[in-house]
Amino acid sequence: MYEPAQGGSTFQIRKTYLHTKKNRASSRRLTPTKQMKSSRAPITSSSSREWLEADGLGGFASGTSASIRTRRYHALLLPATTPPTGRVVLVNGFDAWVETANGTFSLSSQRYSPDVIGGDGAQRIEGFGWEPWPHWIFKLDDGTRIEHELFVPKGEPMTCLS
Repeated sequence: MYEPAQGGSTFQIRKTYLHTKKNRASSRRLTPTKQMKSSRAPITSSSSREWLEADGLGGFASGTSASIRTRRYHALLLPATTPPTGRVVLVNGFDAWVETANGTFSLSSQRYSPDVIGGDGAQRIEGFGWEPWPHWIFKLDDGTRIEHELFVPKGEPMTCLS
């Protein structure tokens, strides 16, 4: 259990499972360090590694390690209206960028059709890990590193991003 400081809610940290489309039955958990080393693959192979964070109420957030949605249920906020089957996508994604003295850098990529990807944020992903929750490290062209984290609290239909 994790207990946040003053006035926060108490929640239990869960494990996030990552699997490949090729072999879901033999999914294995890797340490974030090992996963970060292996996540430097091109978009096509890294977008086949998927993660899912459940909220404990029937809803979830899910996506790929390349942060490109490849399935219709990949979303940042997909709460259950009537569990277990009634779910609705409220937030499927967002566009993010960073403005520095050296320029503007995209941190996101979107797939618009099988061969059209907008934004080059996926190319800036230096590492990906999923324990204790999904997190990405982006390396900008000027050498700046940014960590992005995604957390779904247990018992709440919400997704927290940092």
